[in-house]
Amino acid sequence: MKSIGGFFGAAGLAAALTLSGPAVSAPIYSIGVGSSGTRFALYFDTASPGLSAFANVSVYNATATQLVLNFAITNDTAVSEAGPLTQASLMSLGLDFDLNPTGANLSVSGSSFDGLTTSVSNFPGDFTIDVCVFAANNCQGGDIKDGLLVQDLVGTDKDILSPAGDTFRLILSRSSSTNAWSLNTAAVKFQTNLGSFEFAGCTTENQCTTSTTHVPEPGSIALVGGVAIAFALTGWRRRRGR
Repeated sequence: MKSIGGFFGAAGLAAALTLSGPAVSAPIYSIGVGSSGTRFALYFDTASPGLSAFANVSVYNATATQLVLNFAITNDTAVSEAGPLTQASLMSLGLDFDLNPTGANLSVSGSSFDGLTTSVSNFPGDFTIDVCVFAANNCQGGDIKDGLLVQDLVGTDKDILSPAGDTFRLILSRSSSTNAWSLNTAAVKFQTNLGSFEFAGCTTENQCTTSTTHVPEPGSIALVGGVAIAFALTGWRRRRGR
């Protein structure tokens, strides 16, 4: 019975590693009531496959009931025709606040980021967020060409990368409170030629740890599960043969 339990434990572990998402992080930034004019930046970086983006955020207005933020968001991922990363498109940005906003809208839409949805309980990657600003069909993504797409442009003597950027203004409202607008989580979704990737960001460049969730193709999930089951069965048979 112990051997059988080990078999199912290995298979379950493989499924958890494949499908689970990161936990909700602690607050990463607080915007005090009356702190209009302040600025901060959100950084999004992951080593594998080397995705990178950042958002410069300006607090246009912060009151007890309303927060107005100006975003300048940039996808500066390095891609190459030589691969393996040849296309990388930033599709959506999710934000979660300590006191849930009661309303949200884009008073100024971006040329790409022009969609917004609220009360998103499951942002891609299993992040729980309040507001999602997206560039394609919805918060889950869409056509890679509808996002902020960085592609490799071949120059005369070297590859030239042209970062993709966009700007928009986000207005949030809440019930009156003297508490700060505490930002718990900021997360992004990328669509690439290698698949979809979702991960959280931080407010200190090169000093935060991001947990990346890769959404593989169904065939990849079956392969990982099959390999885990094969290893588990091999170990089970060896123990039975002793």
